[in-house]
Amino acid sequence: MTADARRSRQRRLPAIHAAKALLRAAALAVALALPTTLAAQRGEITLLGGAVQSPDVEFDRVTSTIGGPSNYSRERGARSSGAAVGAAVTFAIRGHVFAELGITHHGIERSISRTGTGDPDGPFLVTNRYDGRVTAFWMGPAYRFVDRERLAVSALAAPTLLLLGGDAYDNQQVFDNAPSRNASLGVMLGLRARYWIGERLGAQLSVEDVMWTFPLSPHPSDGTPMYPDTYRKTPLQHDLRVMLGVTFRMF
Repeated sequence: MTADARRSRQRRLPAIHAAKALLRAAALAVALALPTTLAAQRGEITLLGGAVQSPDVEFDRVTSTIGGPSNYSRERGARSSGAAVGAAVTFAIRGHVFAELGITHHGIERSISRTGTGDPDGPFLVTNRYDGRVTAFWMGPAYRFVDRERLAVSALAAPTLLLLGGDAYDNQQVFDNAPSRNASLGVMLGLRARYWIGERLGAQLSVEDVMWTFPLSPHPSDGTPMYPDTYRKTPLQHDLRVMLGVTFRMF
C-alpha cells in the first residue's frame, strides 16, 4: 500500500467509525423501542425517492502561498444534486411522539472554479467538475400533530450524519478543496404528510431541510488576513429535499 493510499484510508477511518457508531445507536434505539411498538401496534416503513436542491455556492475563498499577494487566487465551489433514494422506519413511542430512523443516498456534481494567479478579484478562468455522492443517516423524534384514520401529518427534527464520497471529495482529485474529514454532523428539519390508501398502504410527501457544514483541508498560507481560518470552513449548507414515499404499516 502506497503512502498516499494509507493517508487516504486514514482520512476515511473517522467517517467509517462514525457510521458504525450511528448504526449501533440506531440498533439500540430499535431494540429499546420495539416492545412499546409491538404493544401499540404502530410500526411503519417508507421507501423514499425524490430530488435534492443544493446551495449555489459551497465555498468561496482566497488562497495564498509563501510567494505573497502576487500568487493570490480565488477558488469557488458549487454543488448540484439530483435524484435521491432511501428508506425510513417509524416507531410509535408514546401518544403522538414517534421515533424515526432513516437513510438517503444521492449523487452530486461538484464544480470548482479558479481565477488567474495574482488576480483574486478577476474572472474565473478554469472550472473543473467532479462526481461524488452524499449518504445521510438520521435518527430523531417526530411529532404527529395530525393523526386521523386516513391522514397523518408530522414534524421531524433529527441529528444527521452525512458521509461524503467520490472524486468530488477526494484529496487526490480536488487537493486542498477536499474536506478535512469525510463525515459531518448536521440537523434535519422535516414536515411529512401521509395519506392512508388502505389499512396497511399509504402515500407520503415530505419536505426537508438538511443543514450542515464541513471543514475544508488547510491550504498553504503566508498568514495574511486574506486567508483567515474562517475560510477553511464552508458556510452553513441547506440541502432542500422533496421526497415521495410509499408507506407500509408493519404492525
